[in-house]
Amino acid sequence: MARENLKRAMARVSWKSHQNGAKNPKAHLQKPVDLETILNAPLVAEPLGLYDCCGVSDGTAVRDIMDGCYDADGGIPCQIDGGLKCFGHPIGASGLRMCYENYLQLLGRAA
Repeated sequence: MARENLKRAMARVSWKSHQNGAKNPKAHLQKPVDLETILNAPLVAEPLGLYDCCGVSDGTAVRDIMDGCYDADGGIPCQIDGGLKCFGHPIGASGLRMCYENYLQLLGRAA
């Protein structure tokens, strides 16, 4: 695929996500962004532009986090194995590891 076509395809995915996020009151980024803005955004790492990358946030969780809701002994334990922060993010293997963690949690055998 030509670079220009790749850039347009990625921009379309970003545009769609921003359009949908604008309708979601729980989304962290709730503002639609037009396609031209996405296409002309500064590069982060070739070929990824600013709007091709995910924002770093906890959304509306940033209060539940502080209250310990997602701690291992909280009301909704989350990433009790350390998650990507402790395992890293090997492409492909991350999804499989997360599925396995869910499996362990469902069986009540998660660490």
